[in-house]
Amino acid sequence: MLKHRADVRSLAFVTVALLLLGLPHAWLPTPGLAVPWIACASLACFIASIINHNHMHQPVFTDRRWNICFNLALSLARGHSASGVIVPHNLNHHVQAGAEDDWISPRLAGQGLGWWRLLRYVVVASGNMMIQRQRADAPRLPKSMRASLILEKLVLAIVVALACLHDWQIFLAYNVVPWLLGLALLVGVNLLQHDGCDPSSVLGESRNFTGKWGNWMFFNNGFHSAHHYKPALHWSQLPALHATLAQRLPGNDLTHASIVVYLLHFGWSRAGVR
Repeated sequence: MLKHRADVRSLAFVTVALLLLGLPHAWLPTPGLAVPWIACASLACFIASIINHNHMHQPVFTDRRWNICFNLALSLARGHSASGVIVPHNLNHHVQAGAEDDWISPRLAGQGLGWWRLLRYVVVASGNMMIQRQRADAPRLPKSMRASLILEKLVLAIVVALACLHDWQIFLAYNVVPWLLGLALLVGVNLLQHDGCDPSSVLGESRNFTGKWGNWMFFNNGFHSAHHYKPALHWSQLPALHATLAQRLPGNDLTHASIVVYLLHFGWSRAGVR
C-alpha cells in the first residue's frame, strides 16, 4: 500500500503525535510531567507538519482512499487541514521561493537582532499567508482535492468540539498549545532555510543542513536545495540528489552541518547569516 517503504517511519511518527495529543484526555499527566509532555507533543506536531509537507508533494499511499485517511490523521496531528498547505506552499512558495511575491518571504522578518527577526517573522508571515490566500488572484486548490479538504475540516471540527466538551482546559493545554508551537516551528525553520539566499538562483534560493540525526528525525528536510530542485522527489531520495548538486551550489555558505549551531549564530546576528 505504501509507495515507499521508508514511509513506515512517517506512519510511526504520526501515530506518536496522535498519542501524545490524545492520551491526556484519558490519563492526565502529573504536574511534573505537564511541561515535558507539552514540549514533546509540540515537537511531534512539528514533525507531523513536515510529514504532511512530504505527503502533499508525494502521497504516501498508492490508493487515493488511504491517502485521504492519512490526510485526516495528519489534520488531527497538526490542528489544521492537511490539504490546506497545498495553496500557500506548493502553489506559491515553490513558485516564488523567497522572492517578493512569496507569501512567507524572508523580507517579512524585517531588521534587527536575529531572535527578534525570527519571532516577528513567525507572526507576520503566518498572518500574511492567511491574508494573501484570500486574494481573488490567489492560486486555488485543485478540484480533485476539495472534497478531501472539506472532510478534513469537518472531522477536525468534530474532534475539537468533543475535546472541548470533555475538558476544554486539557484541550487548550495539551492540544492547542502543541498545535500552535508546532506550526510556529515550521514557519520559523523556513526563515532559516531561505534568509539571505538568492531567490533568483536555481540552487541558491535555499540553505541546507546536513546533520545525520537531524535529517533522520526531520525526514531529510535539511536537504532543501535538492527539495526545491525536484519538489516531487520522495524525501528518502533527497540525500542522494543533494550529493550530486553540492558542487553546484553558488557559494560555500549554503550548507551547514547543524541547524542548532546555525540558529545560535543567526539569533545573535543583526543581518541574514551569509
